[in-house]
Amino acid sequence: MDSTITSAVGTAVATSSVKPEFAAEQQAVKAQQTEVVAADAVTATSKAGEAAKEAMDERVAEATRGMNEFFNSIDKDIRFHIDEDTNRSVVKVVEAKSGDVIRQIPSEEVLELAARMSEASGLLVKDTI
Repeated sequence: MDSTITSAVGTAVATSSVKPEFAAEQQAVKAQQTEVVAADAVTATSKAGEAAKEAMDERVAEATRGMNEFFNSIDKDIRFHIDEDTNRSVVKVVEAKSGDVIRQIPSEEVLELAARMSEASGLLVKDTI
């Protein structure tokens, strides 16, 4: 660059010595470098996401093994099902030998209340088409 920018009073403000034919080449090189850096960032992010997912999967598997070992050691079973009236997930802790329910989440009372509220909301809304 062999150009000088001067202010209105004649003092030099900034100078540049890049020739126009090299400016386009420099921009192309910078654009290419930017693309490489962006590609590296995407690859690194993808690898980090995969590593985090693998770590989470391993923790879930470990927790599942631990819960299974615990329930086997205390002769209790855990059962999951969907309540037909409310379409809600229900978890029961059951005595393994007798089949007696020790704990249910949500309780039968809560499920019954939810079913009644669902019925009542149907009475409040009048469907007309």
